[in-house]
Amino acid sequence: MVNNQPSAEISYKAYDPGTDACNWPDRLWHSKPYQIEELFFNPVNSTRKTTPPYERYFKIVTQGPENQREQNELRSIGGDMIGKGKDRAKLNYDSFLQNLKGQKGVTDEQIRERKEMRTDFWLKLQEYLDEYKLYEEEYRRKWDIHMAYFTQTIGPMIEEALYINEMLNQMRNFLKSVSDWSENRVEKDPWPQSSVAAKMGDPLGAVQGITRTGVKPYNKAEYVREEAADLPYYKEVQLSGKDRVLGLTMLEAIRRKATHAGPENYKVLFGAFLRTDKPNGDPDCQGARQSLEFAQLLTESMGMHRKDYLPVLLGPQAASGGGIPKSPEGDGFDFSQFAVNVTAV
Repeated sequence: MVNNQPSAEISYKAYDPGTDACNWPDRLWHSKPYQIEELFFNPVNSTRKTTPPYERYFKIVTQGPENQREQNELRSIGGDMIGKGKDRAKLNYDSFLQNLKGQKGVTDEQIRERKEMRTDFWLKLQEYLDEYKLYEEEYRRKWDIHMAYFTQTIGPMIEEALYINEMLNQMRNFLKSVSDWSENRVEKDPWPQSSVAAKMGDPLGAVQGITRTGVKPYNKAEYVREEAADLPYYKEVQLSGKDRVLGLTMLEAIRRKATHAGPENYKVLFGAFLRTDKPNGDPDCQGARQSLEFAQLLTESMGMHRKDYLPVLLGPQAASGGGIPKSPEGDGFDFSQFAVNVTAV
């Protein structure tokens, strides 16, 4: 390391992992301009009364001038090494050294030594990166194999999940229509035989468009409209009778066959299959909870709400004091206060 002014008490700045960020080379070069050169060539000397030209000019060209005198010195050296806004830097480190030589701030020997040290540092760093890439190559190969297998395996599972969710959402509309039909079989037929299209009403939820490049997360409670399609799958059934999910047409075929001998012969029995894989794939029983939530959503879509049945199931403490407890927000029920009434029939 080179210093313009010999001194027996000079110590050099060292990399401090507690205060200096360990950045990649390109970030080291730009996040703090010429940090490597500062660590290499700027000594710290608490006993000096004046700053050597190299350190003074280096500070000005990398940090900018703080007063008019430094502004003049910046102009005399030929500009800065950092740029500002759209203005590009006027100097790089090599041209800075050459211009500083004209100000008698460095000698030819000091310039040569600095260039050799910079070259040696970056070459050694590149050697390390080359070594590291070779070390990581096998891991990258294994990762690529894993990702290829994962996408091939998970892709069909995701497609199946989307299909099942769409089928369940459409079933909500079907069962609601059937419930209404049971009260008025003349005017509320979910799919009259004289009609090409179904008459099951609007979707009981929002519609989401699915695209290959979309960033919006998929919502299992929303009806699907495929990319470039004008209508969601469900509305196609309602407007044209076209059922690409093959769900509503199957349910309607069963209903028509069952009611052929009389509407009273048609009954709907809904069962929710609950399972969990604790502690493996479902450690917190979210799978069972989602099944229960869908079953509740389905029954509410048919007009049967929890509020009509909860009072019978509430424990004495929760049921006392004026009926069903409300949530702190004032809407819905505060389920934390519900208790099973084992004596309820």
